[in-house]
Amino acid sequence: MPRRRIEWMDGVRCLAMFWILFVHFIAVFTTNTNVRFPGTLGLLLFGISGKLMVAMFCVLSGYFASKPSQHSILSYALRRWLFFAVQILIIELVYYAASLLLPQGSYLSRQCLILSEPPSVVLPAILGDAFLLKAQVLQTYWCVDDFIFGGIVVMIGQKLVHDRPLLVRIAVCMLLFAASLALDRLWIGICMLGWLLRLLLEVRIPFKPVVLPALVLLLPWLIRRGECEPTYLMDGIACVIALLVAGNWPWLQRMLSVQPLPFWGARTFEMFLLHIPVYQVFESLLQVCGLHRPPTAGYVLLFVLALSLVLLATYGWRKMSERFFLPVLNRLCNKCTWF
Repeated sequence: MPRRRIEWMDGVRCLAMFWILFVHFIAVFTTNTNVRFPGTLGLLLFGISGKLMVAMFCVLSGYFASKPSQHSILSYALRRWLFFAVQILIIELVYYAASLLLPQGSYLSRQCLILSEPPSVVLPAILGDAFLLKAQVLQTYWCVDDFIFGGIVVMIGQKLVHDRPLLVRIAVCMLLFAASLALDRLWIGICMLGWLLRLLLEVRIPFKPVVLPALVLLLPWLIRRGECEPTYLMDGIACVIALLVAGNWPWLQRMLSVQPLPFWGARTFEMFLLHIPVYQVFESLLQVCGLHRPPTAGYVLLFVLALSLVLLATYGWRKMSERFFLPVLNRLCNKCTWF
């Protein structure tokens, strides 16, 4: 039976992913490769970075990994690893093939210098990205290992103390959070905050009317900082607060559940994997045609076209994986019932 989705959380996923798509569009298709917004716009958006949205995905990943499950730890870990590994392998092989078909010196090959190396270098790098969770070819996959290991650590902790009192579970969660920070695995620590979010929502704290708006007003203070590891930690805390507030405001949940937000929010993993390859191949083709720097107004149309290509690729990839990949993965992982 498919897992019942929480539509408003899928709505949050969609908004977070679309912001990442917008930021990476600017980095790929314009000369503003560092994505620095000028003037008043920059002042308003200061702190709303791509890493803030990565923190949101880490918190959501930890939240869902902490859900009580009948899956064994081994089955969950294998499923999670293979789910990423096989799809990354296929996408990076296609990405490499595209670089070979494009003219020498294309945008894609300039952005990923390793693609200019002989196959004896590129193919091991692709295998390393897929199965050893490196990010040598597509560097936007830098957070994959944190998503995988963060979810596994959360599930292990949840299984060890799921029948313990709430305060014990919170204490264990905070202990794992502190251990992650001490081991310099910040993003895994942010995944632990997703478990904390589930525990806080479980308490069903009777917030007074003034408390939730006050928490919202706290968010700008947390996120409006220059990018660094302490900022990313603050981003994770801000995401927990934002989701906690949304979890206590039914009207906000209804807004986030309006289609098509949940539909595309349920497909953000595919968007994450595909958007940079699609963007870079598209930009390379535009350069070949001499169309890669349109007039300012043309960037609106260009963004619509690029986004449409990503959504089309996302939809097709999900359909393909549901038909060919996921059934095989489920049968394999369901056999791992011990431990």
